[in-house]
Formats: sequence, structure tokens, C-alpha cells
Amino acid sequence: MLGMLQELGPCLINQKDNGSSTVYNPHGWNKDTAYIFVDQPAGVGFSYVDEGYPLTSNSFVAADDMHHFLQLFISQVMPEHASGPFVISGESYAGHYIPTLAAQIVEQNTLYPRRVQVPLTKVMIGNGLISPADRIYGYWETLCTTNPGVPEPIFNKTRCDFMADNMPRCLRVIDACYKYPDAAICNAALEVCDKGVISLYDSESHKGGRNRFDITAPCYRDDICYASSTMIETYLNSATVREALHVPHALKYSMMSSAVATAFGLTNDHGVNTETQIRYILENDIDVLIYQVSIPIPLLQFTAKSVIRATSI
Repeated sequence: MLGMLQELGPCLINQKDNGSSTVYNPHGWNKDTAYIFVDQPAGVGFSYVDEGYPLTSNSFVAADDMHHFLQLFISQVMPEHASGPFVISGESYAGHYIPTLAAQIVEQNTLYPRRVQVPLTKVMIGNGLISPADRIYGYWETLCTTNPGVPEPIFNKTRCDFMADNMPRCLRVIDACYKYPDAAICNAALEVCDKGVISLYDSESHKGGRNRFDITAPCYRDDICYASSTMIETYLNSATVREALHVPHALKYSMMSSAVATAFGLTNDHGVNTETQIRYILENDIDVLIYQVSIPIPLLQFTAKSVIRATSI
């Protein structure tokens, strides 16, 4: 919901009244397209899993669930979108969600031509977690060089040398994880990389510390950092909004689901490289836009008939 109420939805959270209302967004993507946001995998945001059923534990299962939802959506709910064109987009962990979902759609359309076809034409991934190995290198490049467009590196030479010394071992164990994607191997690789590279920055990303997502900004709250995220939670949990959305009484909106994150961690979903899925959808003539946001995202405009937005855990 950060994307919808902070960046590119039809309305933005009104930060002047601490999240009690919204204001019109003149740059909303809905000006050029029919647009739907989906809280997925089940268990995040306002989505939920019935008691007794397990939480989704990896991006591939989530992709299967979303594909079924899309088939129902375009065949029973909004059949006017059945002919497309159809675009799916997302940010951050959507670097896993979008490639796996797109690959699932392409594969199922091919294998079962008589079933409901999702008319996918394009995917868009912003600041996506696609390759864990490249993410690790990105920590060093962002913090220890001027490539991000900063006048001098964020970290001093001592810290940068420490990260550089640990980088080769980290990349070797990640490569082992890629070749043998056993959760034990991959979690061990994550621990090596966390201690040697990631934690040097992330351990300082907390309320009053460094912003986990923006080296130029402070962190206003733990984990998510953006002050607006607290306001969004306040707004979505208000009685008026909950009633309008027909939210079950016991369900409370939260920007993060620790339960889903834990389920994904147990299967090492975060250690999976989704480059294979991206190559597969490219080979099947699906356009792919991978972008890094260095300007306010509402300025990134596009034209499409219908778009699905997958949110992250």
C-alpha cells in the first residue's frame, strides 16, 4: 500500500493531517490505465488465510495463487479486460513476485490454450530483488563509491575495505546456493553475507538511524523507515475505511507480515535468483521494464489497458 498511497495511486495519504485523509494525486497511473492493486501473497495487508490453512511459503506458490485469481478476475469480475493488453508491475520483493507470476502465466497460457488466458504483454519491476548476488555487490557499490551520485562514499575506508574483503567469500557461498538450492546451504550463505556486508548498513537502519531504502534520507520508524507508512496504517485501520472496504472486524492492516516473512524465510525464497524466469518471459515475447527509482515514481508514466500491481511482504 506504500505504492498506492505514497507514490502512484489515484490518492495519496495526507501527511498534513497525520493520515486521517487522502489527497488527489495528479500523477496517478490510473489516469492512463485501468489499475488494480492486490495484497499478495495471502496473509499480507488485508488479505488473509482461513484458519487451519498454511500460509504461502514461496514466490512460486504465490504465483500459482495469483494466476488463478487473475483468471477469475478477467472471466467473471471484469470480462471487459479479457482481451487485454495486460501489464503486471511491482517493486522491491516484486523482483521475485513478478517474474514468477509472469512465467506462470506464459506457461499456463501455452499448456492450456482452452482455459482462461491472461493476456499478459508487459511486466514492470522497480528496484526489484532479482539476483541476491547482485544485491550484495550493490551494497558495496552504493556505500563505498560515488556511483549513486553522491559527492563522496557513505562509508569510510575502513568499513569499505572490510566489505570488500568479505565480498569474495559471500559471492562464493551464494553461488553454492544457486547450484544447490537447499535451505540449509542458502541460509548459511545469507548469514555469511549478512555478517560480512549487509549488516554494516542494515544494523543502522532503525528509527533515528539510516534509511534502509534511501541513503539520502533519515529513518523515521523501524524496518520501513518512512513516516508516511505509519500514517497509511492509521488511515487503513480507521473505522470508516474498514467499513467501506468490508474488512473483517478482527483483521488489522500492517505494512509488514512477520508471519509471511518467516514462512518465506524457511523455504529460502529470498535466496532464489529469478533471472531464469525473466529470460523465459522475454523469450516468449513479453516486454520487461526493470527500473531503478531516482525520481519520484509518479513521474514514471505509461499507457496500458489494464495493470495488476502486486504488493510485497
